[in-house]
This record gives sequence, C-alpha cells and structure tokens, in this order.
Amino acid sequence: MEQIDVAKQKFDEIHAFAQTYVDQIVSEADARFQLIDRLLVDVLGWSRNGIRTEPSTESGYIDYLLSSGGRSLFVVEAKRTGKTLVSTKLTDRRFYKVGGAALRDAQEGLAQAARYCSSKSVPYAALTNGLTWIGFRAVRVDGIEYLDGVAAVFPDLEAIDSRFAEFYDLFSQEGVRLRLYSVYLDREEGSALSSVDPLVSVVPPSDIYLMKKSDLARDMEQLFNEFFKTLTGDSDQELLTHCFVESPESHEADRSLEKITRELVNYVQTIRGEAGYELRREIETSFETKRGQVVLIVGNKGAGKTTFVERFFKFKLDRGLREKCLVLKIDLAEFPGGVDGLQEWLTDRLIDTAEHMLYQGRSPSYDELQGIFFDHYQRWSQGEYKHLYETDIDAFKIKFGEFIADRRQAKPHTYLISVLKRAVRQRSVVPCIIFDNADNFPAHFQDAVFQYAYSLFRAVSLSVVVVPITDRTIWRLSKAGALQSYSAKTLYLPVPSTKSVLEKRILFIKRKLDEGVDKSRQYFTSRGLRITMDNMPAFAACVEEAFIRTEYIARRIGALTNYDLRRGLELSQKIITAPILKVDELVSAYFAKQDIRIQERRIVQALLYGDYNKFKQEAHEYVLNLFALEASCFNSPLLRPSILRLLIDKENAASDDLGAYISFEEIDHYFENMGAATRTVHAGVEEMVKYRLIEPYEPTIETITPTTRLAVTPSGHIHFEMCINYAVYIEQMALTTPIRSEAKIRSIREVTRHKMGIAEWIIVKRSSLSTASWRTRSS
Repeated sequence: MEQIDVAKQKFDEIHAFAQTYVDQIVSEADARFQLIDRLLVDVLGWSRNGIRTEPSTESGYIDYLLSSGGRSLFVVEAKRTGKTLVSTKLTDRRFYKVGGAALRDAQEGLAQAARYCSSKSVPYAALTNGLTWIGFRAVRVDGIEYLDGVAAVFPDLEAIDSRFAEFYDLFSQEGVRLRLYSVYLDREEGSALSSVDPLVSVVPPSDIYLMKKSDLARDMEQLFNEFFKTLTGDSDQELLTHCFVESPESHEADRSLEKITRELVNYVQTIRGEAGYELRREIETSFETKRGQVVLIVGNKGAGKTTFVERFFKFKLDRGLREKCLVLKIDLAEFPGGVDGLQEWLTDRLIDTAEHMLYQGRSPSYDELQGIFFDHYQRWSQGEYKHLYETDIDAFKIKFGEFIADRRQAKPHTYLISVLKRAVRQRSVVPCIIFDNADNFPAHFQDAVFQYAYSLFRAVSLSVVVVPITDRTIWRLSKAGALQSYSAKTLYLPVPSTKSVLEKRILFIKRKLDEGVDKSRQYFTSRGLRITMDNMPAFAACVEEAFIRTEYIARRIGALTNYDLRRGLELSQKIITAPILKVDELVSAYFAKQDIRIQERRIVQALLYGDYNKFKQEAHEYVLNLFALEASCFNSPLLRPSILRLLIDKENAASDDLGAYISFEEIDHYFENMGAATRTVHAGVEEMVKYRLIEPYEPTIETITPTTRLAVTPSGHIHFEMCINYAVYIEQMALTTPIRSEAKIRSIREVTRHKMGIAEWIIVKRSSLSTASWRTRSS
C-alpha cells in the first residue's frame, strides 16, 4: 500500500477521535498532544528524531521545527483549538491572501511563524490549532512580501478529509521535502506555467520520421545484424573463447571493487590475467585440502563473466587439473521462468549433465548404478533382504533395481547427490558446478538459485560451485539475501573496453579468412539469409573503419554504455546500420576496391539519429537530451548539465573513488540556492539515473531519497563532454528541445529554412546556447 493510503487510514482514526472528544481538547497543550503531534507523526510522516519542540530564537520559542536529512524545512506554530484562525464561514479548502481579510484573526500567529522562519532560514510554515491548518511561504526570495502571497487554508478536519491528497502534499515530510507547496501556491499566485506558455521545438515531432532504406540497405542491415550477433559470440563458440579480452583494472573497476570490499565482502581478489590464475588456485586448493568452495565471479553486465568461465575450463585450466574436474554447467537462461519447479528443473539438468559426462553420453548400466548405491546394496544384502540375497540373487537384484528407479523418480535430488559423491570417491574428480545467467532473473529467483547451489556444496563437500553474478546482485544478496547466511570466495572481473573487444574479434575474422578456409562455406546464417566468407572482408572493413580507426568513436560508445560489452555491441550495430551512414554505399565501395572513408560528423549523426532523420528521445536508450525542460514548472535548460558538472567536480576533488558520491540532499541544497525547485532537481536526477548518466551508491536503489548517494558515470562524463564540445549534439538538441521562447523558435526556424552550411549551423548553436542562458536568468 502506498504511503499516502496508510496516512489516510491514520487520519480517519484521528478524525473520528476528534469528532467524539473535541470538547475535551481545550488548551494548546491538549491540541498539541491529542491532535497536532499525531497528525505530524502518524499521518504526515515526520520522524520523531526530526522534530524539535520549543527551540529558542530571538523572537521566542518555536512550537515545532521539523527537519529531514539534517536540514530544517518546516516551522509549525500551534494554537489552542478554541482559537479562531479563519475569519470566513466558508468551510471548504481555499487559498487566501496571507495578509488579507479572510485570515485577519490569524495575523498574530502568522507573524510569529514568519519571524521564526526568518531566524532559521526556513521558507515554509504552518499555523494550526489541530483542526484548522494554514500553510504559507514565510521567507521569499522572489521580491514578494510574504503578506502579499497566498496561503493554503483547510478550515476544519472535514475540509482535510475531502482534499486529503492536497493536504498530504502541502504538509507531509515527503511533500515539503520536494517543495510541492510551491506547485499549489505558484498556481494561485499566477506565477505557475499555464496553457499560454507551451513548450515548442524548432522541429515539430511530426517532422521526425523513420528514414526510408533502399532494398540493398535493408539487405545489408540484416547481414550486419548477423555480423554483430557473431561479434557477441552467441553463434560462434570458437570466436567467443578465442577473443576474450584481458581487462586491466580501470577507474570504474576500482570504484565498484572498493564498494564491494567496503560494504559487503572483507576480501575480494581481482582476476588480473586471462589465464584465470585466481580461479585455478581455488580449484587447486580444493584438491589439496579436500574441501570444496563456493566461488562468485563478480562483474557488471558486459564484463564477459560467461565467456571467462567457458574458456577457463575449456582452454586455460591445466590439462592435468582439467581432467580431474567434472564440469557441470547449467545455463539458467534456458529456464522457462518463475520459481515454481526451479529446484526440480535444476536437479534434472544436473543429473542429465552428470550422467552424460561420467558415462560417455549414455545412461549408466546396472552395475554402475549398483556402484553408485553400493552402501545401500551392502546394507540390503546383510540386513533387511539378506534372506532374499542368499536364496534368490536375481529377485534381489530386480528389487534393488526397482529401488534405484524409485529413488531416481521420487527423490531425484538424493539421486544426484549419490551420483556426485560416487564420482568424488571412486573417480577422484571434483565436481565443478556452474550456475550461469542467474542474475537475468528477479531477486527472489536469484536467492533460490544461490540457496540450491550452496546446498549442493554442503552435501558434496569436495565440490567447487561457481556462480557468475553482477555487482548489483552481490550487493542485494549481501544486504538482504542468501549471502547474509552463507560464505563464498569472491573474484572480481573488470570490464574490457569496447574498442579492444571489437578489434580482437575483427582480427579473428580476418585471420580465419587468411587461413584459406572454404570460401563457399556459410559462416553465419539468420532466417534464411546467408553470409559466406566472400562477404566477410566487406563487413570487417566497414566496422574497422567506423570503430577501430576512429579512436574517439569507440571510446564514446564504451562510455555511453558504461563499458557494458553487450550494450556496446548493440549500439555499434545501431550506428553502422543507421540510414544516414549509407552502409550500402560503403560495402559497394569495398567491392569496387575503393577506399572506405567515413566522415566523423556522419558517424556522430548516426549515433544520435538511429533510424530517424533527426534525434528522437523516445527512440534512444543510450543518449539523453541534457537540455530538456520539465513541462510543469519554470526551470533552466542548463539544470541537468549543471548537476553533472557538480558531480564531476565532486569526483575530481575526492581523495578516493568512493569520495565521488554525494547525497541527493546536498545536490538539492546546492541548487536550491539558485532558485531551482526540489521536484525539478529530483526529476532531473531520476531521468539521468534512468539513462545511467548517474549511479546510486547502492546499485539496487529504485527510488531517489534525500539520503541516496549518487556519482557520475562514464556515460555522464561523455554526455557532459558532448553538450560542451560536440557541435552535432548541440545542433540536434537545439532543433528538438521544446522551449518557451517563441521568438527564439521563430528565429532558428528562419535559419533552418535555407540550405544549412557551416555558418548556418553556427548561428543555430549560438542561438540555442543564448536561449539556455536567457531561460536561466528569467526563471
């Protein structure tokens, strides 16, 4: 249930109490104890440790000084219930002038609250007798006297009941923290935006459309789709295992690693070499000590965890050690979903895999099954079924076979444990059980997988259980999941650069071509469209020109995707197949033995446009318009860039990686002094978190609160760089960002009606930047 719904239930209880006992609530102390205290804490959500009563000022003692996150936000002046505060008989919620006739009887209390606010630099106050509530801005920075402003007035509890959502917005901790009172008071004072202040862009949304592709271009797009699918390794295990990129520790890896070690795990080893020495050492230790281990391979999405584990056991583990390992890999991406039936599914998969590995792809024979359950066989022959064993061995064996079949069907998990223990005892192998892709599922599913994995480890003591997970997952499991109860060895896998991955994989493809393979062999296939080796040089040459030789493009792609390999390859594909890049012309140029040259400006346009003729925010998941405005209030197009600048400065001044984080409350306070509304700052931060320009300290955070710590990401860095230095980005945002200056819109449209040369684009850029500066001053 939402917090406001719980608050309404609490209010209904207090309302019913007041209707019955209002005559007994006489003094101010009664009003505070019986009504105001309960409304503030139980209904409006103010925490008791954030409420100070009777703090002194030069003007007297404040009845309530309410704070959140260490900052004073709200002053409440209390009166006895018998004190009349509203001079009109109208009983519905109204907005009255603070110094006007309707609030004549409240002037003394309003003046008191205003003096207290001034002494504590608190902008907002309420005057109440427990039944009547008056909210007003007591300290203003817009040149208006507080008495000339308006106040929100609820004459009685019935008025609150009928407009409870507004009451909650105006007086709750949540609402006051976001300064929602400004939304209501601005509207009544006539300073809020209205329908006469529309947001209009130079290029209307209707003029942004999907670009038409030629038949050849569509065919080329499908071919490139398959090419990039291959680059991810999904369809070519040889490429996947031979093109793993060794990742030196980076700044981002340092930050993630430091968070994990400081908050979650006492000791984390970083996987520094492509041979995976750290994991090999854990397996060797298991052999030496005859004790198993649970190993977590931690890395963000795109770090190559699956690839690392796959190639480690196939190619990098010493042959002698590899032969002593029974490698059982379970790909949870194949699970149909949900948690119901997960344990049974995992057990069945492990049984099938174990039997396949142990018995050369066939089912175990009767004698082999007898060996697995030899302890039971021996007990039967000497205990319960000794007579049958001695008199009719065939009947005994039939009965024992039925027992094994029943165990396999009715108790498959017990059967699996027996198979694994037999492998350890008789074959002297260590089961290495890998649970891959668990972090693609919800939290409760991951908990279930980890608990199952740990139960196997406990049942088969000499086993190595490997679980690749993201840093987000280990954070959640350690804070509120299975890792609170279980221990595991943690290895951290840093992220490779997108350019390094592309370069190594393209070189692999070229090497395959140089080896003189069968040119007619169909190397990649997709939906009946086939690519032969004859086509591959063209694709490799185009990708190489766009992303390898153009250094800054590969760097930008890596940063925009926060070095997530899979997302980086997806973005690369979107760029190379964008209509504006005219990839069909590039491929044709290759076959005509002409030089392939791609203008840097066109590559950036392909990045921004995608399949459209202009930048379209709704169709882009990698690039964010930093100049976008909130439609509901005055704000600056420079707010989002300014938030990034603040976080970048914080990062530059930090003495260590974790010093880059700053609470939202600090960010809000910084911009509050510039007149920015909390809700606007909050909306800007949430949007940048959504697009991954900013990251919370705790990666599982879904709601930004005042205490949420935030830092800039590589995507945030590259966005700030683009909005300062990259002409194409500024041009596109100038054309597509809705603003409120009709004069500016008309002047820019007049320029764009003519052929756009360098001079014209300079005018557009300068005009858009002056618009941002003008809006900042005017708001």
